[in-house]
Amino acid sequence: MVLVNGDSHVLVIDKPLVDRAGNMIENFTRVQTFGSALNHWVSATIDLRDPNVFTFHQHIVAANVAAHTAP
Repeated sequence: MVLVNGDSHVLVIDKPLVDRAGNMIENFTRVQTFGSALNHWVSATIDLRDPNVFTFHQHIVAANVAAHTAP
């Protein structure tokens, strides 16, 4: 199961849920997409033969990369 959310966030792909014993719930993945200040995108590959099923890929749009300067 995948939950996709975003608004004004940075990209995060994780497994945030645990059961009552503190064990990670392995079949739940959260994808928090890039937010409105970071106009990039995320794609997913779904392969039912892969035990992980979902693979996520970030795509950085060069025109939207902020210029960074050293202090």
